[in-house]
Amino acid sequence: MLRNQWTTCSGFCSLDYQLDEGIILAKLGLTLVALGDAQKAIEHYEQALTIAKKVGDKKNEGRWYGNLGGAYAALSNARKAIEFRKKALEVFREIKYRQGEGYQLGKIGNVYLGWGNTSIALEYFKKALNIALEVGNREEEANQLGKIGNIWSVLGDNNKAIDFYQKALSVSQRSGNRNEEEIQLGNLGAAYAALGAETHALKFFKQSLAIAQEIGDQKGEGNQLGNLGNAYVNLGNADEAVLYYEQALAIAQKIGERRSEAERLSNLGNINFYYLGEIEKCFEFYNQALLIRRDIGDRRGESSELANYGYALMEKGSFDEAIDCFISAISIADDIKRPQTQKIARSGLAEAYLIQSDLVKARTIIETALQYDVPQFNHTTLTLQGIVTLRQGDERTAQQAFEKAIKLSDEILAKVPGSYSALDAKELALCGSALCLTSKENKTKSGKIIFKAQNISLHAGAVKRALRLFGEIKKSDSLGILGQVHNTISRITK
Repeated sequence: MLRNQWTTCSGFCSLDYQLDEGIILAKLGLTLVALGDAQKAIEHYEQALTIAKKVGDKKNEGRWYGNLGGAYAALSNARKAIEFRKKALEVFREIKYRQGEGYQLGKIGNVYLGWGNTSIALEYFKKALNIALEVGNREEEANQLGKIGNIWSVLGDNNKAIDFYQKALSVSQRSGNRNEEEIQLGNLGAAYAALGAETHALKFFKQSLAIAQEIGDQKGEGNQLGNLGNAYVNLGNADEAVLYYEQALAIAQKIGERRSEAERLSNLGNINFYYLGEIEKCFEFYNQALLIRRDIGDRRGESSELANYGYALMEKGSFDEAIDCFISAISIADDIKRPQTQKIARSGLAEAYLIQSDLVKARTIIETALQYDVPQFNHTTLTLQGIVTLRQGDERTAQQAFEKAIKLSDEILAKVPGSYSALDAKELALCGSALCLTSKENKTKSGKIIFKAQNISLHAGAVKRALRLFGEIKKSDSLGILGQVHNTISRITK
């Protein structure tokens, strides 16, 4: 197909039909982005842009600026993506093309959201929504309402997110836009999943999946199959999750959706790592995902995969190699301003240094990790800070960290009672907290905390990582008061 398009382009070029030549170059760019070669696409968009400027085609000039922004976004180059989207915005404002202006505002908001700047993203989405309402574009109205919902979801207010998703769903249903309806049903499922309402989440994911299959949206079908896999993971049903992930992976490979392919390979790697205990198998999936991320220039995904790889290497006992992976992940995440990976990779690096008894480095790194507010990981980072500072003998800082970790873990457990990460973090924090209360007057309180921790250990994940960190806490247990918890964990893991 690509060769045929090149032939067509050559024909147009020889006839000096410059306007058509620019349009075909831009279409080639879109094809190349879809094939995962965004860098090559940029060359085509630049040529198309030159032609549009030469012939005075302002509308296409704005479009090709926007396409350049999209290509740079695919390469995880947020600065360049915003630069070109803003140039497109300037052109559309100059020619008073409100629909194009609204579209670019929404796309700029997407980049800021991916960059972690939710407040600026929200302002762009609101402006885009106002234009959609002004020009009567129901599709964009639903789209921007959904994006505002995404902002509230990122900020942790999923109830508010649900309000916007419901509005977006209502608009799309009234306008008969089945594709947008599919998207908003999926968004609602994700929001309910974040609230721990997995039954509701499954209902919405399945409705979205049915629409995707009905309208032949294979990409959407793959996304919802992946979401169903995530929901079953949260329900503790790893076997069911694997079935959905494998179906989603097959679709991604079939339609050449390489970013989704890498995501599903990563999901399968996580399942094998965290739930099935198949460490060698998880490396196979992570390796495949990492190769794709690098091949398509997905730096965000590459940094995330390197962090995953680092944690798996620690499970294998290869701490020096893990440190190298975490440092590489941090380097990329810092460059592209990706808070989630900046926090996760630093936490992993701090843990590796903790295990190697380099407490000064561990503390410096974990305190940097705490600067990134990522709600789904704050409790585990605080627990790790508590363990590091407890090992240093700084019981005051340790106790403060443990108390915050317990509070955040309880908030998660109120929504998702079976959350392994929250159960493990709470148990470790309770054990550490007890060691900060070993004075005579706190002996009773310490005993009650130990009882709570022992009870949690009957239900928590008790994976190697939790046991490693428990071993680090025990190094500060000069009185041997954690013996009961240790004995309980030992019985579970035999």
